[in-house]
Amino acid sequence: MLRNAADCTQSEQTPTIVVMERQPHRDDDMLSRVELAAALNVSTRTVDRWIAEGTGPPYVRLPRGMLRWRWGDVQAWLAERREGG
Repeated sequence: MLRNAADCTQSEQTPTIVVMERQPHRDDDMLSRVELAAALNVSTRTVDRWIAEGTGPPYVRLPRGMLRWRWGDVQAWLAERREGG
């Protein structure tokens, strides 16, 4: 049955936006390139540049060339770069 907008309540007319929350990572979690970029709030192009320059966090090369980053290693890499107090 179709209803027109006048027959709907305000909550039915308002689109719902689902907020994606960052999931906490455990040290042994293996992140993909996209997950790493999202976790660090950088673009995947930045991750690609880090790989090319050898300046990013250490990664593991899996069979068929897939790269993964261990979250504990990423945290250690960030800690090494921390400035200030």
